[in-house]
Amino acid sequence: VIKGGFSGARLGGIQPYKNDANGYSMYLPKDYQVASPNANNVSIVAPQGNGGGHPGGAYTSIEPANGRTAEQVVEAVKAELGSGFNVSVGTVMDIDGAQALVVNGLPGQDSNRQLFMVHNDLLYHMMFVPDNPRADGYRQMEDVYAMIVNTFHFTK
Repeated sequence: VIKGGFSGARLGGIQPYKNDANGYSMYLPKDYQVASPNANNVSIVAPQGNGGGHPGGAYTSIEPANGRTAEQVVEAVKAELGSGFNVSVGTVMDIDGAQALVVNGLPGQDSNRQLFMVHNDLLYHMMFVPDNPRADGYRQMEDVYAMIVNTFHFTK
């Protein structure tokens, strides 16, 4: 049973993921594919179902925060977009002692939910797709989102 009250049994089990270079670990649904072209970028994609459509997933990038807080990063992103976008911070949460801001309304190829947090002057930026209840892959995205935010742990 994963913190947050759901079980990996419905998902076919869970798998650990650890990124030693950037100092974090988390659990993911068992059959999700993890690709990491380098230590700073990780792609987590659900298996393609029999129903077709695009699977849900998450994309993580890590970069220097350069002394900025998560809130300052989000404000800079909003300012760069300019007016005309309905960008809002949907949730503020604590993830292993770091303030995490969940942002809705940022433009992208697919509807998405983005999470920003800073720890040890590193910016952890995660994008979860698709963030539309009518889209193929939405339940998969919700599963990986819930598992990540409930099991994410800084290892250094």
